[in-house]
Amino acid sequence: MPRRDPLWDYCRLHDLLAPGRAVLVGVSGGPDSLCLLDRLHRLAALHAFPLAVAHFDHSLRSDSAEDAAFVRADSERRGLPFYAERADTAAYASEHKLSIEAAARARRYDFLARAARQAGMSYIAVAHTQDDQAETVLMHFLRGSGVAGLSGMQPRVVLPAHPAPDWAEAMLTGERGLETGDLPGDHPLILIRPLLGISRAQVEQYCAEHGLQPRCDPSNVDRRYTRNRVRHDLLPGLERENPNLRETLARNAELLGMQRAQLAQHVTRLWGLTAPAAEQTPGQAARLDRAALLRLSPADQLAMLRQGAAQVLGDDRELGLEPFQAARRFAETAAPGRGCAIVRGVRLKIERDRLVLFRGADPLPDYPLLLDAAGRLPADCRLVAEPVEADSRSAHQKDRWEVEVSTEALAGPLAVRARRRGERFQPVGMGGRSVKLSDFFINLRIAAVARVRWPLVVCGDAVVWVAGLRLDERFAVRSAGAPRTRLRFARVGPSQLQLES
Repeated sequence: MPRRDPLWDYCRLHDLLAPGRAVLVGVSGGPDSLCLLDRLHRLAALHAFPLAVAHFDHSLRSDSAEDAAFVRADSERRGLPFYAERADTAAYASEHKLSIEAAARARRYDFLARAARQAGMSYIAVAHTQDDQAETVLMHFLRGSGVAGLSGMQPRVVLPAHPAPDWAEAMLTGERGLETGDLPGDHPLILIRPLLGISRAQVEQYCAEHGLQPRCDPSNVDRRYTRNRVRHDLLPGLERENPNLRETLARNAELLGMQRAQLAQHVTRLWGLTAPAAEQTPGQAARLDRAALLRLSPADQLAMLRQGAAQVLGDDRELGLEPFQAARRFAETAAPGRGCAIVRGVRLKIERDRLVLFRGADPLPDYPLLLDAAGRLPADCRLVAEPVEADSRSAHQKDRWEVEVSTEALAGPLAVRARRRGERFQPVGMGGRSVKLSDFFINLRIAAVARVRWPLVVCGDAVVWVAGLRLDERFAVRSAGAPRTRLRFARVGPSQLQLES
């Protein structure tokens, strides 16, 4: 009976490898990645799955090109396809205001995703070990992360769908260049970590036993990087109290990962109740029903706000709890129109009955009808004015986007436009007293960004109807038999949909 292979068993347990499943291996040339490549190459020969190799040169050292040449030569010796790319990571970090570590990770994974697409592979293997897991968990603990952070890295994850914004600017090298048309496709890319259950000491022992001669990266001992300070200073100090700390942290991460999966199901259920699906724009903005959110427990409110930020960002990395504690308190008390920053460029905006999380330009509130930037109605909408039969009994309006006005009061053609500075009107029910439109909108808690785009129906210079909100007293129907004109907004086109209330 053939001897069992613990690595193959681990990979099968977590559905990382399988016969026929093509895998792209990210190789830096260091001990961990060289060990991973050698182990997968041997397993591929036994279990018949294709391999390719990818190397990303971060250009952070003057001799970094030598690492690329080393990995290329090793790939050629093994007869494996090789992909490589070089980019100025320091410049990218400066441009996008990122740490060198964050910029390197973003560029590396962007490259790996494109290389996998080019190679026709859906699985990308990276060489994170049990020691990396311990360091990651400890770093997340220091940042104040919740269950997601303390569960560390998972053996198998789906990569974010959105590529880095300037991926096409990278300098391409290697015998198989990546074409600029190779954007990520629709099917998911799976990141796998086959060495997550193996210690760094075991990796080094394997390299020695099999004659592997990895490259040494001096940046791995550079204390300017957080991970290196944790690796070389903090962890060794803590291990004097618990010699098995790395194994303990990795084991706890695995247990928390299971709890995280259960929590994810709970979050998904609450998200469906709190965040209407039709109002979400992943990668841009997330909208939550404010009343529904505030009915939840504080812990669930935190989870919903964090989920909203993850929807906007496309991932939940480095989303600690503290920023969302402050955001939760803000959501409870802030008035409509107020906003605050949360984390990683995500902001929270309070609307009349919604909370909006967004990044970049302030999104328009979720109102059924707003004018465009030029003050015009949307192309699929029009104002309809039609006479009402004298004997009609439909004296009440059908919905907020329909109203009946006095035909006799209309002294000219109707138009739709936005409000003008200082403009006033006489709301029905106020005895003919006029108010500023700006004050009227504020009293109704209409978001500032929507006030300048709210449609007004006017006759000459007079405001007839603040659409969907209030009729002007001068155009109200005075008696049941008086001639009436019905005004309504209607969608036009194939769907012929009416505006919602």
